[in-house]
Formats: sequence, structure tokens, C-alpha cells
Amino acid sequence: MLRTLYVRVIISFITAVLVGLVSAFFITITLFKDQVITEVKKEVLGYGQSIATIYEQYGIDEGKRIVTILQPTPSYTFMVMDEKGWLNEEGKPFVEYGITPGDSISKSVIGGEPFVNIGFGFTAGSGLVLGMPFTWDHKSYGLFVHQQSSQVAIFNQMLFVALAVVLGVGGLCIFVAAIYLVRPLKEMKQAVERMASGRFDIQLKSGKRTDELGQLAQSFSGMAKEIQQMDELRGQFVSSVSHEIQSPLTSIAGFSRMLMLDAVEDPEQKQRYLQIIYTESQRLSRLSDNLLKLAELDSAVPAFDPVTYDLDEQLRQVIVACEPLWSEKSLEMILELPHVKINADEDQLSQVWINVIGNAIKFAPEGGYIRIEMSLDTDSVKVSVSDNGSGFPDEDGYRLFERFYKADKSRSKKLGGSGLGLSIAQKIVNLHQGVIRITNRAEGGARVDVTLPSMAAKKRIP
Repeated sequence: MLRTLYVRVIISFITAVLVGLVSAFFITITLFKDQVITEVKKEVLGYGQSIATIYEQYGIDEGKRIVTILQPTPSYTFMVMDEKGWLNEEGKPFVEYGITPGDSISKSVIGGEPFVNIGFGFTAGSGLVLGMPFTWDHKSYGLFVHQQSSQVAIFNQMLFVALAVVLGVGGLCIFVAAIYLVRPLKEMKQAVERMASGRFDIQLKSGKRTDELGQLAQSFSGMAKEIQQMDELRGQFVSSVSHEIQSPLTSIAGFSRMLMLDAVEDPEQKQRYLQIIYTESQRLSRLSDNLLKLAELDSAVPAFDPVTYDLDEQLRQVIVACEPLWSEKSLEMILELPHVKINADEDQLSQVWINVIGNAIKFAPEGGYIRIEMSLDTDSVKVSVSDNGSGFPDEDGYRLFERFYKADKSRSKKLGGSGLGLSIAQKIVNLHQGVIRITNRAEGGARVDVTLPSMAAKKRIP
């Protein structure tokens, strides 16, 4: 029961109230006690001197009768002591203050030294004790006055009643406030349980609030939507991977079985089947490499090893490595690559250029051209790769960086590819705090622009 947030909030409030009241009482007593005692002592000593004067003038018995007439309040007790002890009565009211015949206090008072004790407390017996010396018939006496203050008792009762009211009303208010405060948390707890069961259609009513809990509820709803989208993407990803793997596996299994059963006698046909098996195996290998690369880039701390190197030289090396592909299609490579140094992860950016230039080669027409140009700004470098192919449908532009997305399914199947190249390129560019965009050219074909901070790694790594 004590583990619930409702109870903890209420107990915390009651504890705070109690600590505040007790602290306020003792702080007030500490600050004003000396001042109050000083003022009260003055009045009490004056009062005691007046009473002692009556005893000195009229004697002990007559003086007591006169004082009783003048002060009929039963809260006062008047007793007289000489060197032998109390006269006629026992001094029980004074025992609790340590005043007994023959003690140091009584001797001091009878010897001529007034005594005042002001009691502060929470009991009905708190009050004051006065010891005043006087002389009658050439003999020294001590007059002791005890006040049983009923006002203090009433004050204490009022204090306890006020405390009870504060705790009761405050506890009720904090109980209502706790419901208001804890309700969003309870609602989010139920939402978490729904999400744990695989249901992400979360609508939190607390999101309409404008306080911090409302903002938390809004953030929670946003998180639920993102998780729902991620779950949908995960399902699509698994489906796409399964499809991409199933197609080459089917081809490999089918043609391998035919070769194993010696169902093909023509050597040329056997060679063609073997070539298909090899091609599909290579396709699976590339898909595996791309998936591993994406997994690495999606990790919390992807590999990032920045160095300073010549970007133009790197682009030329990638173009040379791709020469068999663009030479086979008789493509013209137009280069505008000024000398530029960049601080970045060389291996990762090499993967970006391989993917982007490979796409351009794949979709450029026979005998067409590919233009690769680079420009340098004050704090960034821009690499553009364009071709004169057919481009892509404008409505598909925003989806080209989605994993496994292919704008022209039939053409992509013919040319090969898994639809992961641009996704990997985008991940690497984002890791370098850069931007990658793809657009259709007015004169035909597509253009990919990669913009990177000229000192990308230095800006990213402290």
C-alpha cells in the first residue's frame, strides 16, 4: 500500500506540514523567548513586590486574606516560607520546580534574592513561579506565588485543533491533487502495458494538459507513434529481405537440381545455368554485405575513423574501379574535380561514391554520359553525380531513400540491385553531418547532390 504514488504524495505532504509547524514553533520560541522572558520578569517582579509589601505591612495571616480578596482567581497559589519551612500548609505546587525547605532556591529567596521561573510548555501545568523576599516582625520570609495558567492550556488546545484541521483539510486537498497529478502516469502505465502486448494505437487524454505532465504525455504519444512506425518498417523490412533472398535462392536451388540430375545435356545450356547460379550467389553476397553495413550504421556507436585526404583523388579511384561497368555501356565520363581535401571517414565515403556512381551507370542509356562535378564553398564541399537516363517518377522522389524501395520494379529487377544503395549512402552522409538529395534533371536523367562539411569529422568529433 505504501508503495503507491498516491499514498507517498499524501504522506510527503503531511510530513512537510508537521515539520513546518514544529519548525515554525521552535524557531519563533528561539527568536522571541529571551525578549518575552525579560518583559514578563519585569511585570512579575513588580507584581511580587506589591504582594510582598502587603505581607510586610499587615502580617502573614492578614496579608494572605487581603491578597486573596484582591486576587480571587483560583489559578494563583500564595505560600510563605521561613527558615524552618512552609507556614501552615505544604508546598506541593512548588515541588516540581525544585523548591523545598532548605534548598538553594528557598535559601536565596529568604536571604533577599527574588526568584522568577517562567515555564514554556504544552501542558496545562505550565506557567510561572515567583519567589519574593519580605520582612515582618524583624524576621525574613519568602513569599512564593504559583500561577496555574489556564490560558496556556486553552492556547495549546487551539494549537492542536488548528494542527488537526490543517492536516485534515490539507490531506483532503492533496488527495484530490494527487489524483489529478498521478492520473497521467497511471494512464501512461496502462499505455505501456498495451504497447507490451503489441498494440501501439495509443491516445492519451492527458496530452491536452499544458503542464509538464501534459508535455510528457504528448512525448509519450509521439514515442508510441514512432514505435508503431518502426514496427511497421520492421515488418516491411523482414518481408522485403525475405523476398530478396527467396528469388535468388529459388533460382539457385532449381538450376542446381537440374544439373545434379543430369537433366541438361547441352554444354552451353549447362554453362548458362552455372552462370545464373554464380550471378544469383553474387547477388546474395551483395545483399548480405549491404544488410551488415546497414546494421553497423544503425548501431548506437557506428564505426567512424576520420582522416584528412584528397576527395578528388578518391572519386577518380572509384571511377577507375567501375570502369568495366561504364565501358561495357560505352558511357562517357565527364569529370570536373578540382583539388579538395576533406576530413572524413575515407572507407565510408568511398561506399557512398560506389553506390551513387553505380546507380548512375546502371540507369544511364547505352552510349550516354555521366557527369561528376565538385564545388567548394567556404565551409562545405558539394559532389554532384548526374546521368542522361529516364530519371524517376516525381511522386516516388521522397521514397528513393527507403530500404528496398525500387521506383521501377521491372527495370530494377532486370538491372539487379537490392534497393539498399541509397539508404546506405544516406546513413553515411548523415553520419558526417551532411545532406544527400536526388532530383530529376530538366534535360532528362537524375542528379544526386552530396553536400558535406569540409571539416565534417572535426566538427563531429570533439
